[in-house]
Amino acid sequence: TQVTSEGFFCLPQVLESETVSGLRNMIQTLNANQIMPIFAAVYDEFWTTLYKIRDLLSPILGPGYRLVPDFWIWHIPTGNKSAGWAPHRDGGFNPDNMRRDGTPTLCTAWIALTDVSPDNACMYALSKRGDPLYQDFLRRYSGRQGIANAGTLPIDLSYVRALPASAGSVIGWEVSVMHWGGRSSAWAEEPRISIGVYYQAAQRSLVGRAFDNSGTKFIDYENPGCRLSM
Repeated sequence: TQVTSEGFFCLPQVLESETVSGLRNMIQTLNANQIMPIFAAVYDEFWTTLYKIRDLLSPILGPGYRLVPDFWIWHIPTGNKSAGWAPHRDGGFNPDNMRRDGTPTLCTAWIALTDVSPDNACMYALSKRGDPLYQDFLRRYSGRQGIANAGTLPIDLSYVRALPASAGSVIGWEVSVMHWGGRSSAWAEEPRISIGVYYQAAQRSLVGRAFDNSGTKFIDYENPGCRLSM
């Protein structure tokens, strides 16, 4: 599959337009009033949207996967001065983040609330097939000898993948995959509005993220009010 081969996945238009437009309009209203988009998380529409994809990643993470309480919301304006986050990895090279078959136990899901293209700062990812540091990790993980100078090897830029998406689509990647947000342009017709969240497989130990470093909390949809469960 794409996620085991390259480290990312693309699921087009999984959310209906009504859900997308409602949340998008809310974020645009916050932005117009100089309020950070992340404050959309205080409204039910944010959590309703996440609830609707609660089973979407089961083929990747397995049934009953959990929403980690660590997320962000972006509003990237049009124009050459606006860009997403610089190249980074969401997590280190941790064997706990991957099963032996190559499927992840922890991944990022990125929800597009506007149509996203290279013109308005779509996401980019470096395929793990062309990432020397990732390949070094795989060799060590499998017990084979790693590449001692992997950090100094040149990166073949042909392995960089643009990840355009239509509104309502969900893209994502393993937390070890190098990725970044592009730069918007004068040709962008609309801002880039999106949500990023972490999901983890049910059987792995809980990940301690932003709200708690004890590794015991996650978002539980089964309890009233979408409480943090311990």
